[in-house]
Amino acid sequence: MRTRKRMMVPIVLTLLTSVWLGACGSDSGGAQNAASSSPSASAAPDRSGSGGTLVIGMTAGNIPLPNTPPDQGFEGRRFVGYQIYDAL
Repeated sequence: MRTRKRMMVPIVLTLLTSVWLGACGSDSGGAQNAASSSPSASAAPDRSGSGGTLVIGMTAGNIPLPNTPPDQGFEGRRFVGYQIYDAL
């Protein structure tokens, strides 16, 4: 049984690594590829500012409740929104 567990560790680590690399890989940009395949009037690359996926992170430790004062600094207020705390 112990040998079986030791054999599973590299397999599990390989699977987790491949999932992690797949999730962190470059964006395929399906919509961008379709738009860039159409002919354009100029030979210059498109600099319209359309980029990849924007990911916004939150540094708060928990989700603030709407019936309590904001905690976690400004993140608690920003995450829930100003409209909940404006009436207070």
